[in-house]
Order: sequence, then structure tokens, then C-alpha cells
Amino acid sequence: MVWSYGDTVLYRYGRQGQTRFVRVGRVIADDADGLALWIGAGSPQIESVLADGRGLRGVDTTDRALDVWITPDRVGRWKDEDEFAALTGLPGRWTADQAPAIRATGEHLMDLAASGAPPFDGRWTDYRPDRGWEPLSLPDGWDQPHRATP
Repeated sequence: MVWSYGDTVLYRYGRQGQTRFVRVGRVIADDADGLALWIGAGSPQIESVLADGRGLRGVDTTDRALDVWITPDRVGRWKDEDEFAALTGLPGRWTADQAPAIRATGEHLMDLAASGAPPFDGRWTDYRPDRGWEPLSLPDGWDQPHRATP
């Protein structure tokens, strides 16, 4: 799917088939380097909250637990490796056979950061949104079933 500058996109993040948060943003780029969204301050957002208080055109993503932290000097490091190991193979998660590909994606991101390749090339450092953009609201259908899978 190709997006145009200024298009409104529903960004949904989920786990185990459940939507965990929903945000709405505007496209600032969609090219060979990926999809870049502007999610401005005050943009509507829905987040699921557990009982104990913890915390239709769109992009569905899913949590694979293994995160990469990139510092301002473009050094990458792993975050949540223990959680990734504990969740591998559980129902509704990824299999042991899928785990190396998930880790390879993180390694690829760290390599991109180290080399200064997009999106770590600094081009968005001074980005400012279009002054004519009005505040967004959640579109109809924002609560449709989450489609991304492990």
C-alpha cells in the first residue's frame, strides 16, 4: 500500500490478536526507506489498561518483545531479551523457528543505525509538520479486530 504526504493513518499495536493501543497520525514519507508518521501532541489515542491500572485504513503491528534501543550516537543494544526467551513458543506468540528471524530484524536495525542509513540518517531531526494540518480524530472502524500475527 502506498501512502501520500498528509494522508491520515490509523496505527494500531497489538498482542495475541488484541489491539493494545491505537494512535492516528499523518504520513510524512512512504518510500523505499519505510513509512514515516507524524503523531502530533494531543493526537487521539486509545490504550488498553488492565484492571489493576497497568499500563480502516491503517497499519497493524504486533509486539515480539525483543526490542532494540538506539542511542543518539547510533549505538544499538538489546532490550527485553529475557522476556523474548520466555515468550518464545507460547500459544499466540512466535515459534522457536521464527525467533532467529525476529532477532535478525533487530540486528539489521542496529546495522542501519551504526551506518547512519535511513531512518537513522538525521533527515527527520528538524522536521516540522504542515501548519495547515488540523487536529485528527479517530476514524470510524478504529476498533476492528487486530490483523497482525506473530
